[in-house]
Amino acid sequence: MNTIKYLTIISCAALGSAALSTSALGAGYPDRPIRMLVGFAPGGGTDATARAISPKMSEILGQQVVIDNRPGAAGNIATEITAQSNPDGYTILMGTIAALSINPSLYKKLPFDPLKDIAPVTRAVDSTNVLVVHPSVAAKSVKERSRCRSRNR
Repeated sequence: MNTIKYLTIISCAALGSAALSTSALGAGYPDRPIRMLVGFAPGGGTDATARAISPKMSEILGQQVVIDNRPGAAGNIATEITAQSNPDGYTILMGTIAALSINPSLYKKLPFDPLKDIAPVTRAVDSTNVLVVHPSVAAKSVKERSRCRSRNR
């Protein structure tokens, strides 16, 4: 069985890593709360990941990490807000493969360029998706299931 791995990264806005490595860190970064944008609704997988790691981030950084859910457009809304924010490391994105890799090929024009406007910071989670069906389904593959469905119509 083939599995698909999805990479979720936390990204800083607009090449924020450059700002972090120079002025922000030198100025006692962080000296105020950090906003973590999540492009999906509360309760979903991306939100759950953000909420699982934010307490430890807050502890390590000595500042609160506030989750800001901005669902919609397959993560594009939160990614756009992040890309347009001040590149000081105080706005970060719980990025997903959808917003950063897939959406640029699905949408003709995006208000951000994930390669130019977003700087990866770290991998937060690597998850595998699995497709499961009830044992009564005769198909042993997605291709077989598609054939079964078309015959039953």
